[in-house]
Order: sequence, then structure tokens, then C-alpha cells
Amino acid sequence: MEACISRGENLTKILRLLAVQSFCGNGIKQKVLDFYKREIVQTYGYEHMLTLNVLERCGLIRVSGSYGWSGRSYSMISNRLKLTWNVPGGAASGSSNASTASSSPDTGHVHHGYTPLSVRVVQHLDQFGFRSLSDLLTRHLIGQDVPIFDETQQLPAALRKRRNSDTTSLQSAAEMNQKLVLVFFLGGCTFAEISSFRFLSHKDGVNSDFIIATTSIINGNTFLQALTDIKISNRP
Repeated sequence: MEACISRGENLTKILRLLAVQSFCGNGIKQKVLDFYKREIVQTYGYEHMLTLNVLERCGLIRVSGSYGWSGRSYSMISNRLKLTWNVPGGAASGSSNASTASSSPDTGHVHHGYTPLSVRVVQHLDQFGFRSLSDLLTRHLIGQDVPIFDETQQLPAALRKRRNSDTTSLQSAAEMNQKLVLVFFLGGCTFAEISSFRFLSHKDGVNSDFIIATTSIINGNTFLQALTDIKISNRP
């Protein structure tokens, strides 16, 4: 972090690294956070005091042990939902390992070993039902009581897939029972999340097709710029 700031790299990159460190480390120590703030303000301009304040109010940057965040541990969420896993051969694997990884449809291959949180939540809800994650959502993600609603909504007969009466193959039965899941993102989603859902729909044991609806397509840069409403660029 200090090296990137001293080189005057793009502030967007600095803020993204700061947010990732805060999230994965369950907060940043007050002394370290104050040091980062001072370095950013002195290097990129005092106007970015507002930028840092907005990120703190949104919870993207926070002090470790802050009130209301003590139970929201990334390591706990990652272990519970299996967000990360080791790819055979590692990042520097040869062509044979890379070919094996790409031929195995799994959501983690989009990020070479990391599955987006949104995809894992939808996968658990689709396979095990809403109540299987109620405790996790209440204690570590949402932070409040989770509303109860009907888990399954029956489609009208006109919208159901017609089954060929001349065949009784297992494939046709699976197609008839295949579910259609609509995932709606408020605020936007990334192309990586869409790709992960595409892998998920082809994974063994998943009998669902996913339709993605979103208010916008975002990435780390556009997400930060939308929050701060400040043009973030390299300092001359």
C-alpha cells in the first residue's frame, strides 16, 4: 500500500486495496488507518478527505472492532460458504493443469479459486432452501431478522416446459423438473458474477437455469466513483 502511494499510482487502485484489506482483515487498526489517510491526503489532495469519509460511512473502510461489526468476519463467511479453494497447480500451473481447470465447470474458475459471495448465496438457497442460511444472513451478512416468504412459486401451466410424451428418458424428466431462477441485483453486478452463474448452471447437481437482472454493470472503478461522486484520476 505504501509503495503504491509513494509511486503516485491511480487513487482508484489505492482505495480498492484499502477496502479489500478492511473487509478481509475484519477492519484496520486505528493507527494504521490514520497513517493511510494521512498519506492519501498528502499525496492526492485534501479534497479526498471527503472521499475517505464517504467510504467510512458506507462501511467499506472501518476500524477493527468497530461497534456493530464484531461478528461479521470474512474468514467465517469464507469458510462457511467455501468462497475460496485451491486450484490444482496454482496460479503458475502449466498448460495441462490450466486445461484441466478450464474443462471443469465451477464458479471458482472465473477468479482462479474464488467464488463471488452472491453466487454462493444463490447456490445454497437453490439447493438447500432459504432457512439453511437464515442464521448466517442474520448474524453475519444482513445483521437483522430475515423476512420469511414462500420459497417456491409455481409457474402457470402455459409457461412450463412441455414434456415429450413419446420418451421417458431420464434427460427429459430432468428437463421437465428444471427450475428457472431469477437473480436481481440492486445497484449493479459484475461480468465475473454473470460468468460464475453461467458456470453454476452447468455444474453437476444443479438443475436450474439462472436469469440475471441488474440495474447496471459495474466494476471496482465505477463502484467507487458512484459512491464518492468524485472524479478519481492520477494526480499530475
